[in-house]
Amino acid sequence: MEDTQIDMGHAAVSRDGRWIAYGSQVSNHMVLDRKQNKTYSLYPESSYPHYAVFTADSSEVWFNACHFYNGATIQVQLETIDGNESKEDWPVMDENARVYAAVELGAGMVLGDAYGYLYCVNGDGQEVWRHFVGSTIYSLASSPDQSKLAVGTFGGMLHILDLHSDQMDEYGIGTGTLREIERYVLWRGEEPLRW
Repeated sequence: MEDTQIDMGHAAVSRDGRWIAYGSQVSNHMVLDRKQNKTYSLYPESSYPHYAVFTADSSEVWFNACHFYNGATIQVQLETIDGNESKEDWPVMDENARVYAAVELGAGMVLGDAYGYLYCVNGDGQEVWRHFVGSTIYSLASSPDQSKLAVGTFGGMLHILDLHSDQMDEYGIGTGTLREIERYVLWRGEEPLRW
């Protein structure tokens, strides 16, 4: 056990508690069906399994596998997983992002990547919008009414974005109308600073 090392270990639990998705750099995408007590192993679209997230209704799991700072995300309909373990053509939802965080909104799944971009991708794999915050995305959370998105980065920033803005601010980078309304600098050993 002292020699055990897991790189890029990750896991997610479906909201209904039935499914657990997990993996690591040296595994396939793994899904445990706790109701049937059965584990499924799915081949990744890219090199190294890196992230998993369930949709809010627990009907799908989105798996990301990375290669360097890029990656690919597939969508797995859980009702079709049994008997399809060898399937290698799950729908590809994104072919760019190495995903570190995700959150589902009404418009689609928001993927936060290693380059500091947010991608909102709908259930058909179409990009709804993208937005740049400037550092590797660490965490994402939406307000209960989905009007705001909190974005944490490895650069020590917390960005609060207005998802209902009718236009992006003039210094924003992206394709949507998201507007940053607040930013906090959260650096180790320093008092939080509101930007």
